[in-house]
Amino acid sequence: VWTGDQLVAAGRDGTVLHSSDGQTWESVPSMTTRHFGAIAWSGSSFAVAGSHGMVVTSDAAFHAVDTATIASRELTTIAWTGARFVTCHMGVPSVMLGSCRSGTVGGGWENSGTPHFWHLTRIGNTLAGISRVPSDMPTQSYVRISSDSGVTWESHHVPMPSPLVPYRLAWTGERLILVGDGGGILVSD
Repeated sequence: VWTGDQLVAAGRDGTVLHSSDGQTWESVPSMTTRHFGAIAWSGSSFAVAGSHGMVVTSDAAFHAVDTATIASRELTTIAWTGARFVTCHMGVPSVMLGSCRSGTVGGGWENSGTPHFWHLTRIGNTLAGISRVPSDMPTQSYVRISSDSGVTWESHHVPMPSPLVPYRLAWTGERLILVGDGGGILVSD
């Protein structure tokens, strides 16, 4: 995640790295030995989410503020809505709907009322999310957009070339890009 002056990455065994130039990376003292799969920045604090439903929130200097286990499954995404962090986990089997929770640094986590997402990202003042659904559910919306910090969501059905199942969403400043399992890529006009 880009904070405005540094890149921050989180990964296996509680690893958190930061870099001001993307070439030289420094390690942050580990906050846990669990794996992280997602990281978000609020403008003043970080939240990392990962295995066993764990979320660690920290201040900008990487001092852990709160560690919470908020789900029994791996958390696949986390994003800042403008007011709170939202994180989601997958259901069983992994492509079925799971649930989302929202919280703040040092605060509690609660059911968010947010639609389930495999991946959430913030694009300016807009949140965009991907719902990952089985290919035999063609009427299910894959992309949802919220311009009010996740209070309401507008669904967009994006026809996916089979067997592309969306995995990540990115914004270039001009185009929306969906990256799918197996390396498939779909770029907006």
